[in-house]
Amino acid sequence: GGEKVYPEEVEQALKSHADVYDALVAGVPDERWGNRVAAVVQLREGAAALTLEAVQAHCRNRLAGYKIPRALVLADEIRRSPSG
Repeated sequence: GGEKVYPEEVEQALKSHADVYDALVAGVPDERWGNRVAAVVQLREGAAALTLEAVQAHCRNRLAGYKIPRALVLADEIRRSPSG
């Protein structure tokens, strides 16, 4: 552990995928590392379902290895408040 991961950086990498409409990133508890990166992704209308492996492959060219999501949840909709 001990590495700094900025959620916005990972979210931007995820949103650069052609099938991703929106994304949220958070740390979730991990016994070995303290926290690990998890992503919630809303796909664009008509996009095929993404796998964790596909997301990781996409992020590998854009992020350091420790910033790549280790968990993925596909959501029908990500709701945001007016402040984001």
